[in-house]
Amino acid sequence: MANQASVIPAASAQVELQDVEKYTPGPNEVLVKVRCIGFSPIEAKIQKYITRHRPNSSKASTNTQPDSQPTRSLTPISWDHPSQASSKP
Repeated sequence: MANQASVIPAASAQVELQDVEKYTPGPNEVLVKVRCIGFSPIEAKIQKYITRHRPNSSKASTNTQPDSQPTRSLTPISWDHPSQASSKP
């Protein structure tokens, strides 16, 4: 079954919505279902100047495989505004 995903097909290209196959995670990976994201107009404008992946923490997601055992998180989510972030690790 195909899912829709926002994809940047090439460096300096615009974001596109495409059908992609559902990823099957390995034993130490996790598959998350993203329910919503925040994407501002300025991010779309500066995208043409970015040539590498830039994680965005404006998302709400759910682990679809509770029995998985991921060993790390690639994009930690912080709900605090940067000016109000605590010093806790």
